[in-house]
Amino acid sequence: MQSDDEAWKESAATWRERYPNADLQAEFFLLKFGADIARSRVIELRDQFKRFDSRKRGELEEHEALRLLEARGEARTYTRLQEIVQSIGLEYKGGLGFLEWLCAVLETSWIKLHMPSIDPDVILKLEALAEEAEKIIQEMRAAKEEAIAQSEEVLKLTEEEERRRQQAEHEAQLQRAMSRDAARKKKAAERKLKEDEEKKRQELERLRQKTQRRGLLGVAGKFEVAMTLSKDSTEENMRRVKAEAEARRQAKLAEIARKEQEIREKEAAEARAKEDELRAEAEKKLLEAERLAEEERKAEEARRLAQEEKRKAKEREEEERRLKEIYEAEKRRAEREVKRKIEEEKRKREESKRRLMERATAFQKK
Repeated sequence: MQSDDEAWKESAATWRERYPNADLQAEFFLLKFGADIARSRVIELRDQFKRFDSRKRGELEEHEALRLLEARGEARTYTRLQEIVQSIGLEYKGGLGFLEWLCAVLETSWIKLHMPSIDPDVILKLEALAEEAEKIIQEMRAAKEEAIAQSEEVLKLTEEEERRRQQAEHEAQLQRAMSRDAARKKKAAERKLKEDEEKKRQELERLRQKTQRRGLLGVAGKFEVAMTLSKDSTEENMRRVKAEAEARRQAKLAEIARKEQEIREKEAAEARAKEDELRAEAEKKLLEAERLAEEERKAEEARRLAQEEKRKAKEREEEERRLKEIYEAEKRRAEREVKRKIEEEKRKREESKRRLMERATAFQKK
């Protein structure tokens, strides 16, 4: 049977292989001394140690250990490292393990730490539970951060969507107002155009009548002069005078018709340009409304995904809580088992000691 001295020496020689990182070493330390040392204190020292553990192996190189000493306000010397390791009865061989540092800082026994007092299967089970719990906690933290980021993004999209919707409603109201105003202006323009046409038609008729009157008067005057100047005026002179009067009248009518045509073409061009502008603006608003509807659909989908992610995060939190409860229950059971085995071991030792005393007494009597 292996003695306690041999057992703790074997444990001390293999602790790096069995507990290859600071988290497992902290749990192993708490299994031994958790009843006397607060867990928060051990976790605080673990986090401080891990900031300098670049390899994540629960052991610092010499330069890393010196940086740790400096961060704690201690002397940054190799002599101080040797003193730390030698204070727990070990020989300094370079570097600094987390368990070594814990025992030195918290002034606990290196030998007691490695004394066998618990079933190795229980230790392995606890270690597995600790790793699983840590992994779940990390996943939960990542999921929580992702859910928060998605919620913030959804909130931003919702606010932007609401702003655009309000802007679109405002622009739609302006467009409707402009459409009504344009319709009124168009009707007024058509009415004015008709009135102008009627006035021009009346003016044209008046000019035509006036021109006819002037033409007739001119012809009569010329005819009278011709008759006065010469009795022998021919019909040719009369036709010439009439032709000149008709030419002047036709020129006037052509000028009036040309101006009317220019006015109508200008007004028609302006009306077409305004109509095209309104049509283009309406198409633009329609496209904007379709885009806003698509963005609203995407935002709704994002909200749904965020809610789904929140639900999953809640489920993962519940699972994490359940695993923690299982871990704590298993830990309490293991501690009870440890205490029971310690008591049983003490009882066996006392019984063995009593029997030895009885044999010694009987031997002395003989």
